[in-house]
Amino acid sequence: IAKVWAEGTLEARREDGRPMATLTTDGKGHPTLVALQGLAPAVDARGRFAQAVVRVRGVEHLAGIEVRFSSDGMHSGWFSLPVLLYGDREYNFVQQDTWAPITLSFGAAVATGKPDRGRIDSVGTMVTDDGQGKVEVDLAGIALVDAPKQGVVSFTFDDGYKEHVAAARMLAERDWTGTFYVIPQLVGTHPAYLTEADVAEIGKLGFDVAAHDDPPLTQVPPAEL
Repeated sequence: IAKVWAEGTLEARREDGRPMATLTTDGKGHPTLVALQGLAPAVDARGRFAQAVVRVRGVEHLAGIEVRFSSDGMHSGWFSLPVLLYGDREYNFVQQDTWAPITLSFGAAVATGKPDRGRIDSVGTMVTDDGQGKVEVDLAGIALVDAPKQGVVSFTFDDGYKEHVAAARMLAERDWTGTFYVIPQLVGTHPAYLTEADVAEIGKLGFDVAAHDDPPLTQVPPAEL
């Protein structure tokens, strides 16, 4: 793997026997792109998803991160698969100094030029900071995995409104499944929200009940959770 553009730095490292590449932005808002070019034979990415394993330091300055696939050595055409970043950082899948395996669909890719998904010869990662500080990204690997044979539709219901118990009954009649995200501190506090009995009924109907909360459950101490 090598730098494609002049900006930023790239270092080959090992940690606990794991090889990785660490790319560091320049802290000025310029994107840093590193890539493995000249794959031979070319790889067929049709019907497949991308997976990347990354760890970020300086995540507060992370403005963008994406995986790129090209069929002409990253010269004029590539697919850009962005990692979603939200303004509320605690909800991002990429967190400070934590390894994260990320799966990305080509359905969300942005194509530049005319890349051939059936003949991928280069794969890389582009990272951009916010211009206020440097970002370090450890890249442990990028892979292609088979896409599901059939698409999946997920029914989700946010905030625990009263009508969601009726929705759960309708889904159950059709043998469909869903996930109901309640705000725990609002359950039973107002006629517009589910009661504890409603939540229990939704669970007994076979549905998952999860929390749509602030802070997210990943930040709640285990004893309290």
